Amino acid sequence: MARGRCNKKWRLGLSAIAHLAAASIAFLFSFFQFGILMVAFFYAWFFVLAVGILLVLARLGFFALIPTLLQYSVPIVDLINVCLVLFTLLEDAVITLIDAVVIVVDAVSALMGDDDPPLSLIEYEDFTTITYSEFEEDLRLIATECTPIDSTVDIADQWLPALLDETLCPVFRSVYALPYNIGPRLYQTFGGGWVSDPTPWPMGNNCDRVVTTRHGILCGSLAVGYPVLEVIFPSVILGIFILSSGSQLSSLVAWIMTTTTRLVGSTACSVTSALRSVNLFAKFICRPPW
Repeated sequence: MARGRCNKKWRLGLSAIAHLAAASIAFLFSFFQFGILMVAFFYAWFFVLAVGILLVLARLGFFALIPTLLQYSVPIVDLINVCLVLFTLLEDAVITLIDAVVIVVDAVSALMGDDDPPLSLIEYEDFTTITYSEFEEDLRLIATECTPIDSTVDIADQWLPALLDETLCPVFRSVYALPYNIGPRLYQTFGGGWVSDPTPWPMGNNCDRVVTTRHGILCGSLAVGYPVLEVIFPSVILGIFILSSGSQLSSLVAWIMTTTTRLVGSTACSVTSALRSVNLFAKFICRPPW
């Protein structure tokens, strides 16, 4: 009976091997469909690839132009300030026009006996310009601090603290006093590297954020081409692959697991049956003659 049970398991195992071979062949043939879809969706993945490459080249080109920008900083700053002045004048003209309309509307409403409160006027923005020293200092800082930021992980190191620190650090600080070092363990597990030190004064930083890079957001923006190439482009290729070979891959994985389980069960059954046969044979040989 045990031998018959083992033979049945081996037949199921061999059947699983046959299905595994068929699933493997189907998965290999799905690569032809993947190639066809790559051609069909050429416009999608090539557009993402081209945008990523252009953004990276634009970043490198900007860094290469920094010495030239520093050399001609005076006319560049003058041109920027002229544009700022023109924009401010245009903005003031629009505000003046809107305020005039608001005054007329309030006057008409008052003459008609309307009791609604008068509309508020728009305030003028302060006039701002940049100096030569500010322009040159910012360019030098960008060249120094932004050059090492050239990957998705580096951008995350700059952006996530700025986005999460103000919200999450007080939470870690509020649980810091819990017993059994629960607060520090939670911080080390989920907040270390992304959130400022929540340890209260005088032992720690008390959520006083230490900015590692003054131009972190700007540096991350300049390096946005790297996430396009490292995250978005592979995601598009992966999506096309799943569309073409996802079902075949899932079937292959399922049959690998099924075949492994059945072969292990068959082997265990055969080994157990063999051990039982050896045990019976040993008892037969070693039995006393009487």
